Amino acid sequence: MNDVSAKSAKGGKSSDGYYMLQFEAVGDFDAAQRRRAQIAASTGFAIQVVFDTPFYKLRGGGWTSKKAAEDKARELSAYNINAFVVKIR
Repeated sequence: MNDVSAKSAKGGKSSDGYYMLQFEAVGDFDAAQRRRAQIAASTGFAIQVVFDTPFYKLRGGGWTSKKAAEDKARELSAYNINAFVVKIR
């Protein structure tokens, strides 16, 4: 049984950080909320809105390997959903 989260929590070598997909960054809170709902509906991800002056960044997903996150971004691009990988920690 492969328990990546347990290894990551203990500082195991199976994780190289924590990665999310960033879909957009918008300057208006109301626009961010509207896009959040649209992106969540089209991806199935719970979308977070993170305020980082002066933008509201729309992020979703979560992976412990950059490659896995990049693979998902590539998969979504086939459906005309653009995202890039950001390292959270």
